[in-house]
Amino acid sequence: VSTTRRTRDQLSPDRVAELDAMGFIWDVRDAEWREFIDHLHEYRITNGNLNVPQRFTCADGCKLGAKVINTRQTKDHLSPGEIAELGAMGFIWDVRDAEWREFIDHLCEYRAANGHLNVPQKFTCADGCKLGAKVAGSRQRKDRLSPDPAAELDAMGFVWDVRDAEWREFIDHLCE
Repeated sequence: VSTTRRTRDQLSPDRVAELDAMGFIWDVRDAEWREFIDHLHEYRITNGNLNVPQRFTCADGCKLGAKVINTRQTKDHLSPGEIAELGAMGFIWDVRDAEWREFIDHLCEYRAANGHLNVPQKFTCADGCKLGAKVAGSRQRKDRLSPDPAAELDAMGFVWDVRDAEWREFIDHLCE
């Protein structure tokens, strides 16, 4: 099979046609790429995103989660066309950044609906995001957040200390 692939140009058109009719795979890497892309499309249709869990396995046994991780780690070995194809699909290259952006989007939606960012700890968004728990986690990790995310939350009016915010609100009402 390897020799046949390598010497395709030396085969008669009839032999190439016969192999093509059988579904002969001339380029294994391309066939594997197409299968990967097909699995990603199917996953997105089923789940609405491309945030494939690490251990996700397709019905046909394809370890799609592992392939996604490998693709992220070996991005430098992909062609510009492959990178563009994944980008057009909405492939997530940086999971942490995608999760952060989703968190910020949920916070913006919450503020637009409620006029503040003092999210109750048990609050869950309509899409199932446990925003209250994520906010509580961010408050607990404030000292470990890098400056850019902390500054982004500060700029939004994020409430880091709920008790202090409630005290300030109480004082403001007393002053009024």
